[in-house]
Amino acid sequence: MTESVSVIIPCYNVEETVVRALDSIFGQSYPIFEVICVDDCSTDNTKDVILDYKDCRVKYIKNIKNSGPSYSRNIGFKQSVGSIVAFLDADDYWHSDKVKAQIALLRYFDFEVVSCSYFDGELHRVKETIGYRILTLSEIMLSNIISTPSVLMHRSAFLLFNEEMKYSEDFDLWLRLIRNGSRFGYINKDLVYLDKLSFGEGGLSSDLLSMELGEIKTIWNNSTKIYEKTFYCIYSLVKFLRRLFIVYRRKIKSFSN
Repeated sequence: MTESVSVIIPCYNVEETVVRALDSIFGQSYPIFEVICVDDCSTDNTKDVILDYKDCRVKYIKNIKNSGPSYSRNIGFKQSVGSIVAFLDADDYWHSDKVKAQIALLRYFDFEVVSCSYFDGELHRVKETIGYRILTLSEIMLSNIISTPSVLMHRSAFLLFNEEMKYSEDFDLWLRLIRNGSRFGYINKDLVYLDKLSFGEGGLSSDLLSMELGEIKTIWNNSTKIYEKTFYCIYSLVKFLRRLFIVYRRKIKSFSN
């Protein structure tokens, strides 16, 4: 039986990239039932570009006011009808076999959620080995490995994004899902292409600090024991220092070129 797949795209000023995202969805080797594009009050021609896209499976929704990606994803989910839900950002795109591979894993291993690795322009992220594994709570806590555009899940497993959070709202959702009993599968192949580096091209230290504080708050709220909270938060701080080093090394290289 073919599962009906709904894809949700939050959109804000994405006139230059949204067609590429849509093309990658409708170029899937697995049939897509619908795509919900939620326009978060764009000030460019995003609306016209989406409405001009020649596929009746594209549905356009516009928010009453600018409300952020979490609100847009939640609205898109509420308006969707597919038994399977996936998310894509309008500036990213998918490998043509992404959905097919993830659906196969959902069916065979009875996962509620399947993610995959991604390519973000950094050569060291390219995966040579194709395989899968089960993600544990501790691995998700330690690595924050899941990128929202890589996620595909059963509709029945979904919990809404926390619209009050500005940072780490996706990380918060994955932790709530796994604590709620969802089993996470992970495909060790780059099936998503991110049009942005993991830490940002120019990465302001203030932005990174806000992201880090959001991650620490999420870890604290989703850990039940003091020693867990302490260990995971310290580990997160170590990763943060590494991010700072990477960002400033990029800046130094850009100045020297």
